[in-house]
Amino acid sequence: QIDLAQRKAEVGAVVLKNGRVAMRRDAGGTLDLVAALKALSPEPTAAKPAAQKPATEAAAPATPWRYTVERLALSGFGIAFHDESMSPALQVGLEDIAIETSGVSEKLDRPLPLKAGLRVASGGRLAVEGKLVPATAAIDLQLKLDDLALKPAQPFIGKHAALDLAGGRISAAGTVKHDARSSGYKGSFGVSELRLNEAGSDKVFLAWKYFGTRQLDATPQKLQIGELMLDGLDGQLLIARDKSTNFQRILRKAET
Repeated sequence: QIDLAQRKAEVGAVVLKNGRVAMRRDAGGTLDLVAALKALSPEPTAAKPAAQKPATEAAAPATPWRYTVERLALSGFGIAFHDESMSPALQVGLEDIAIETSGVSEKLDRPLPLKAGLRVASGGRLAVEGKLVPATAAIDLQLKLDDLALKPAQPFIGKHAALDLAGGRISAAGTVKHDARSSGYKGSFGVSELRLNEAGSDKVFLAWKYFGTRQLDATPQKLQIGELMLDGLDGQLLIARDKSTNFQRILRKAET
């Protein structure tokens, strides 16, 4: 419903379904999506000086529009990202992206209910539920991350060390808060079934079954851990005749 005289609009629901976005960064660091948007943008033209108009009485400010969207939802979306600026290329796929809120209006300082989730193509699920204040981006969310696969992070590991990330999963469950005064996460966090092999081999450099905590309190100012657990640690520290270690051998020299 739209009332032009009262400058008021009411929408029952806005629902978007089954969309996809594919992005690629080339070896030079340029995003194809950004390049495409630039190509569609019109060339700037020199602005002509506006003709001066005789002074008139200032018009009364228009009444701002008021609007309400009872339900806003997005579901079935996917994002594919391919980054060739890293070696090997980084590939990330996000599937089943869903976001839902309600009671959206011009009153942006009011908290909105928020529920969102997604599935990571390489393994893992993320779900959040709580409140969001649009005007300040303040959030108070319950977060649950299940079995996020670490193997896609191999380009980051390989850049600094001659290691192959053969396995590993991250899980977390807790509360994420952010406002103008503070930010933080409180809950559990753990890495399970981690395995780092020496590059090009099946020789274990570092591995464990589980490493984490059920009591993590993290903010930009502090990190508190109630109890840290480590189970199934496996690794090797080898010292050669020249007193060098396998740890030194796997580190890559920083590019200058």
